[in-house]
Amino acid sequence: MNRYAERRRVTVDPGVADVRISGVFNVGDVDAFAQAIAATFPVDATVADAEIRLSRRR
Repeated sequence: MNRYAERRRVTVDPGVADVRISGVFNVGDVDAFAQAIAATFPVDATVADAEIRLSRRR
């Protein structure tokens, strides 16, 4: 997502590094990407102005 998103950056905490994430996502819709990741995987997605932060759900 970092490669193709124009305005956002995805930051991944080390606790998420072992979570295998796959899927088909629209390149420009980073908000939908964050929502889908949080709904499907054991990951919390925090969306700020210029960043999506993925962290392991507790």
